[in-house]
Amino acid sequence: MIIEIVNGTVKYVSSTGDWVAEMSAEGSTICVSFLSNTGTPEMSSGANYDNLVTFIGEVKADAISRGVNWSGN
Repeated sequence: MIIEIVNGTVKYVSSTGDWVAEMSAEGSTICVSFLSNTGTPEMSSGANYDNLVTFIGEVKADAISRGVNWSGN
């Protein structure tokens, strides 16, 4: 996974290159978005979704290590 921090936004690119996530603060809320890097999600294959599941786990672990409360409490 590649991690870049630009202007307060953490950008993640999956090691497979098919998914990108961005995490940013909006007031007291942390927003995380996952985007397909291979076109629209509807065009992604089952393998792309398997990669997404793994990628979400990696992003979650990094976010928690940065102090993000993933449970939303």
